[in-house]
Amino acid sequence: MIAGGALALAAAGVSAAVRAEAHAGDLSLAATHLELLLGRVEAGVLPLSNAEGTFEEDGAADLRWSVVVTPGEREGLTDALLTVRWTRLGLERELSVSRLIYIEPETGR
Repeated sequence: MIAGGALALAAAGVSAAVRAEAHAGDLSLAATHLELLLGRVEAGVLPLSNAEGTFEEDGAADLRWSVVVTPGEREGLTDALLTVRWTRLGLERELSVSRLIYIEPETGR
């Protein structure tokens, strides 16, 4: 009986390790695509406005993104909240970053 209990405990440990590895892989992929999204916003490839989409063209159709912008506390500053979402085991996951972006009032960039 002790061997059976030890086997069950070992199997549970392996299962937890596999889940942790999958979660780490998901976070790594999401972080990479979050950096890509931030670069596109900062470079002006994506307009600095509320938007959402997927990374299908980048080979990650299961990742969704959103950008939410609000005026900053000072003139010329815009607060951009960028989020990448995905679903794993039926649960929605997300990774976000908030960035203050300065827009020159005279030039709009």
